[in-house]
Amino acid sequence: MGYIKMKQSTKGTINEKRAIIYFLKKGCVVCKNVEQHGPYDISVTHPGGDTELLDIKTYLKRKRDGYPIHRSLNALQKKLGVKLFYIDEDMEGHYHPPKGITFTEIKQEKWINGYKKWKAEHDHSKI
Repeated sequence: MGYIKMKQSTKGTINEKRAIIYFLKKGCVVCKNVEQHGPYDISVTHPGGDTELLDIKTYLKRKRDGYPIHRSLNALQKKLGVKLFYIDEDMEGHYHPPKGITFTEIKQEKWINGYKKWKAEHDHSKI
């Protein structure tokens, strides 16, 4: 007798619960969105007080090349500041920029901001 293949929506539900557990273990307050097709799945308030709206996605790789599959945010999600949070079966979760934003752009922005901060700290001409 063969096994029954799990539906993709069931995998998504399981991974959403994994994400909730992941944040609860970190001491966060987690609230679940009750709308079936809402703009985000959970809101997470971290111990320091920062709150995030997260759309939980199952971490998947393409069969053809092994690269991760990235999702996009819709207009409402962008307006609300929703972040994508990917989680896999090993309870390893991570944030990832939405499709269309490259790591190079993020690294460049971090470098520019870091340089501006360093320059402000080391600019003694204002003394």
